[in-house]
Amino acid sequence: MEEPTTADFQAAHIESLKEELTELRAKHLKYKDAVEVLTFELNKASAERDKLKEFKDYVHKRLDDAGIEIDPESPHKASGCRIGGRLDIALKFKAENERLKVELGIAKKL
Repeated sequence: MEEPTTADFQAAHIESLKEELTELRAKHLKYKDAVEVLTFELNKASAERDKLKEFKDYVHKRLDDAGIEIDPESPHKASGCRIGGRLDIALKFKAENERLKVELGIAKKL
């Protein structure tokens, strides 16, 4: 049996490199797809966050315009939500307004 030549080693090495390249291409496609999916999800989440921020700003502006206290103490504040406390104040005003209407006899009849 003949000893392998340098050409044989080179041919085997080339085949090994071809296999490795094929595997790397497959991984690249897999990761490329994953990157595309994650990029899509990130863009979607960012757009949703931006819409929520716009809504939050809108609600705060409406409450500011109504003269509602900006940062009231409330159970909501502990979880980082100022809007909850501000809405509690606004709803108390509404309830008091409805009570006064009834007391004054000017409440709408259902």
